[in-house]
Amino acid sequence: MDKLASAIMSGVSKTASPHQIDLWARTASNRYIKNGEELNDTIAKIAEENCLNPQFISRVCEAANLHTHSALLPQEAEKRASFQFPLADPKTIIIQISPKDQGESTLSEFSSPPSPAVSRRPSIADMMGVKEQDDGGESGKRLVIVIEKKAAETSNLNQKLLGLGMQYETLVKQAKALTVSHCLQGEDLHTMHKAACLAGVGNVSAEIFPSVMEELEKHTTMRFEKKAFPVDESLFTRDVPMKVVNGDHAVIAHLRTVNDKEREIDMCCGDISRNNDELRITRRKLQKIS
Repeated sequence: MDKLASAIMSGVSKTASPHQIDLWARTASNRYIKNGEELNDTIAKIAEENCLNPQFISRVCEAANLHTHSALLPQEAEKRASFQFPLADPKTIIIQISPKDQGESTLSEFSSPPSPAVSRRPSIADMMGVKEQDDGGESGKRLVIVIEKKAAETSNLNQKLLGLGMQYETLVKQAKALTVSHCLQGEDLHTMHKAACLAGVGNVSAEIFPSVMEELEKHTTMRFEKKAFPVDESLFTRDVPMKVVNGDHAVIAHLRTVNDKEREIDMCCGDISRNNDELRITRRKLQKIS
């Protein structure tokens, strides 16, 4: 989750580091979990104290929602299949801290519906028909429309990233539980890790299996020899012989699912980064003709 929260933060400007944004998000999450203080209220206070703009507020909200979901999942998952909590909403916070006559204009970049998905990425000028010889006023209007649509797309992608993060957390917990179950039935954890390496998901098993070892110590009197993960680099080569566990094993199949979800998250982060780049370019164009 920390890795994912850092990825969300990567689009913010250098005036606020990813670490600082993540710290604000954790503060809001902890106050909600321990004291029941609404995420919106805490983030609104943070935004006012630090003069955060709408983009920073949006990033803090996304990371706070992820941290809160991650913290509540273990206790809530035991009670029911799904659960909800009041999500931090950047629109509500912006209206709450903005002067009355500026609230709506501040939200302009969040208000437009997402543009339809396209099979290729045309340039912004081609997409909107902006030509160099256009009158400056008309070009400016078109650029404003582009900015609003791109901002809405970015907002939707951030919401998608939040959902992917929640799915990823659930898959990781399921993978841990499945691995523990197979180990308690007599299968060897390090043999499964070797098979995972041969299947191309050794990076996933190296992240998950250390916590599996800790969980196994709670269920059995057996104590595993402490070994640092990732394990010996030789385990990541094609020379490792296949033993009991093969690529069709249930644990290996589930690790593939976790790996696929990580790729989805990486692709979504890439889309957000490209969208932010297009937004910056379009805003510069608008400044030049203003």
